[in-house]
Amino acid sequence: MGSRWNQRAWIEERLAVCLAQTAPAVRHQTRSDFEWWWIACRTAPQADQLIMDAATRAGSQLEWADPQAKNPLKDAVDRIVGTSPARVLVTRLDSDDVLHERFVESVQRCARKCEGPFELINPLIGAMWCDGYIAIWPYIASNFLTSVTDWEGAGTIQTAYDFSHDLAYEHAPVRQIAGLPLWMVISHGANRSSSHLRGIHIPGRLMRRRFTFEGLHHEPWSPRLFVQTAGGLAWALVRRDGSRERLAHLAESSLRWPLRALRSRRRSTTGGR
Repeated sequence: MGSRWNQRAWIEERLAVCLAQTAPAVRHQTRSDFEWWWIACRTAPQADQLIMDAATRAGSQLEWADPQAKNPLKDAVDRIVGTSPARVLVTRLDSDDVLHERFVESVQRCARKCEGPFELINPLIGAMWCDGYIAIWPYIASNFLTSVTDWEGAGTIQTAYDFSHDLAYEHAPVRQIAGLPLWMVISHGANRSSSHLRGIHIPGRLMRRRFTFEGLHHEPWSPRLFVQTAGGLAWALVRRDGSRERLAHLAESSLRWPLRALRSRRRSTTGGR
């Protein structure tokens, strides 16, 4: 691991963000039949104790990763799920991001349709938050990917942590959940990405009803980047899936909620119904 992740100040900041944002979103899920695991590499005794105490407060289980392993994260996940039932779902979740309260429910519902030994589920619509800027963001291979694995059929341990989420389509069939935003990426402090510039800008109050996150607040309406986002989604789907019928269905489904929000906003500003 890089030196930044071993610094006590960085660890303290990350734990504070997780306890304030990620943990409440996990606790408030409409389903409770799942386990939440933290995976961390050991650093120094004092920092390790901070992580253990925070995991206890968050109500999660903790697995230590071996930093000397070829893939520490995959190795730790394989140990966790190695004793699981014949069929298991594994979802990627960064320690500073937020889930919709129906995230687990939606993923489990979609998983019932999976028939192969190894399939992936992607919640297509999410949001980005950075310094009060909130944008709806369609992402066909998001970092909230879920794997559905049948041990007997797959013959080996495979999960969503075996590869980068951006390469999902190279490893297994991907089922998309199109509809309301189910996740929110929080960009904060030194943990920033150019990704926060993408998406359809929306007022924060539209998301407060869906996410437990203290950073949401009312913003001026600005539907910029709408055409760019829709065009980017269409191009990505064409590249990934040559089916015109599937393209039309996914594009229409994924943009239905932003369009409805836009119409609602226009009505409220013009005094219409």
